[in-house]
Amino acid sequence: EYEDKNRLLSQQLKEREEECHQLSRQLSSQDIRALEERLQTALSEFKQLKEHSEAREAELQSKIQHSQLQMEGMEQQKQRMQEELMKLMRLPSNSNGTPSPALRR
Repeated sequence: EYEDKNRLLSQQLKEREEECHQLSRQLSSQDIRALEERLQTALSEFKQLKEHSEAREAELQSKIQHSQLQMEGMEQQKQRMQEELMKLMRLPSNSNGTPSPALRR
């Protein structure tokens, strides 16, 4: 039984090999050159897309860093304003209850 399967598979393999040989003979050098050109075109397009993608990524990374720096600056400014407000709230008010001149700024 195994020998029969083996013979059958061997025969199928020989048939497939012959088909491959026929197909390779049919594929002319002109076809090969055309395929090579298409491959080169696709490769150069891929390289351009990759370069564009890398440039865009660098641009976005720069924008993210700039935004983070802006947020840090705003956070520091908020902190300073809160500290200033706390100082102003600790100033004594005038006897009539109106805020001292420092608070009116």
